Amino acid sequence: MNLWHRLSLEMGIPICELKSRMPMSEFWAWIAYDRIRPIGTDRVDILLSKIITTLYAKGGVKSNIYDHAFWLDDRESEKLKEDKIKDMKHHMAVFVAVHNKKYEDK
Repeated sequence: MNLWHRLSLEMGIPICELKSRMPMSEFWAWIAYDRIRPIGTDRVDILLSKIITTLYAKGGVKSNIYDHAFWLDDRESEKLKEDKIKDMKHHMAVFVAVHNKKYEDK
């Protein structure tokens, strides 16, 4: 997978949008950064937000990873962060239940 793909996944936007918004000078800086610390999902909270975003999309609901991200803004109230974590746990439980049901039916 090339760097455009990994950046697209990490930023939660299509490659075409990323290429139209990012100047080449910034892309070259990302290439340099990627050599020092490879870009990829190594945080479970980000990965879970991506999974939930995908689940919403499968259900026809438009959202992005930031709608489910409780780590982004320190100014958010603790209540809002707790609600986002609760939402994330709920969606993962639904995902697991559906997955297990499909697995049991095979």
